[in-house]
Parts: sequence; C-alpha cells; structure tokens
Amino acid sequence: MTLIIGGSSSGLYTGIRLVRKKEECLLFERNGELIEKRGLIITPEVLKFIKIPEEIILNRVNKFEIISNNQRVKFEIKEPDIVIDRSDLIKYLQNIALNRGVKILKEREFENIFKDKGEWVAEFRIRGTDKKEYYKFKKLVAANGGDSEILKIIKKDIKHVYLLQAKVVLPKNYKKDTVYIWVDKKYTDFFVWLIPESDKVGICGTCSCNKKIKEKLNEFLKEKNFEIIKYEGGKVPFYEPSFYPHIKLKGAEIYLVGDAGLQVKMSTVGGTFTGLWGAYCVSVSY
Repeated sequence: MTLIIGGSSSGLYTGIRLVRKKEECLLFERNGELIEKRGLIITPEVLKFIKIPEEIILNRVNKFEIISNNQRVKFEIKEPDIVIDRSDLIKYLQNIALNRGVKILKEREFENIFKDKGEWVAEFRIRGTDKKEYYKFKKLVAANGGDSEILKIIKKDIKHVYLLQAKVVLPKNYKKDTVYIWVDKKYTDFFVWLIPESDKVGICGTCSCNKKIKEKLNEFLKEKNFEIIKYEGGKVPFYEPSFYPHIKLKGAEIYLVGDAGLQVKMSTVGGTFTGLWGAYCVSVSY
C-alpha cells in the first residue's frame, strides 16, 4: 500500500495514476470538506494529464499584454490558457480518485514517521482530538505543500514566495480574452497580473519574498482604481534544480510531489502543471 499525505491536485493525481497500476492507495487530507478557493490560470499542457470538464472552466485567454513604465507589448498564443478555480479542480480530482478506488481520510494531521520492529510507520492525529492513528508503509508520497513536515525534515532552509491576489470588478477597458502583466519594481521584484475570470470579474495579484505584500498590492489596486471583491492568497517554495524529491530509507521510499517537492515553475510561480508532472513521474517509477 502507498500512503499519500495531502489532497492537493498532485496528491490526488498520484493516487489516480497509481490505482491504474493496481497499487492500493490511502490518502490523508488535513482539511474537511472546505476547500480553499483560489483562481488559477493553467497552460493547456495540463490536458495531457487530465481532461478538465467544461463546467469548471471559467474562461479561456489567448492574448497577453505586458506593460512596463516605458513599453507595452501584445502577443497571441496558439492554444488558449485555461482559467479555473482551484477548489473546483480539487473536487473534480477527488471524485475521480474515489471512483477509481483511492481511499481518502480527511481531518488527518500528519505528525511523524518512525521505525517500529523493522517496519516504517506514519503517525497521524485526528484534527480537533488527541486520538492518533498509525499506518505501516513501504512507499509514502508527500504532497502536502511547501510547509510539508517531510520536506522540512530533509531540507532546513526552504525559501518561499508569498502570493496574494484580489478578485476585482473587471473594468470595461480590459478584455476578457487578455491577461495583463505589469513589470514594475515599485510593487514587486516579480510582476503584477490581471487575469479575467469573466467579462465582469478578474483576478489581480502579485508575489513577493516580502511578507508585506498586501501593502504593495493595495497600492497598485488603488492606483488602477480597481474595485476589490475579496482577497485570496498563499505561499509557494522556490524551485531548486539541485533538490532531488526521492528519499530511500532502509526498507521504505518517500517521494515528494508538487510544492512539497519544490516542483514550482518559477517564471510564473505556478504549481499545478509541475505538480501533475511530478505525480506522473512517481507513477511511472513504480
């Protein structure tokens, strides 16, 4: 049996891939039914791994406009990028995983791994209680984000990028089929984006190594006169090409996928496609 820690898209997809190979999978998710909402834009390359149903696609964009203090560049892409909400993608993958035979236990907090009488054991606590559960394993997949306890055990100096975005009323002079990118060090060393979810709503956000990211985003929103609906945020780790997300223990193996495996596309701080790719690589290694 393979234990999977984390019901992220990469964790769920790992389970979906492994049960195809007749591997029994037990997935542990710390949250209950409530799934964090966050708007995402993903490359059509993701369709090589999963089919995204039309009903969860919010928008498609095929144009980009990059704006600096001195220049403005427009270009069109051959295949449109897809705009979705993270929560809809997770629910969709959960249903597939359950239908394929992945067992999912929610409200489980990962605590530790240890060796007992020659066998490796993972320890979990049921959230809100002192009750512990123990599961033996020979293969374990950590897919529980950049704050993964497994990641912290093997890598002490994890660098993060803070991400904050606001759903805003899309101004009439911004087009539904175009993503707008501002490059201006006044706000961030990265960039500011505006991704239309519809002809009425957009996602305006930025990322920074500085925790005071909200102050800078609000400054930008005020300057552009964008009307804020609500905030969405998170943090992602830096990609490190020298990090190898596979650990061989005496009698067991641990794989790290998604943010837990530092599988982040640093050009856009995106993690959905890279996480699915990491999950695919785990499945073909079996």
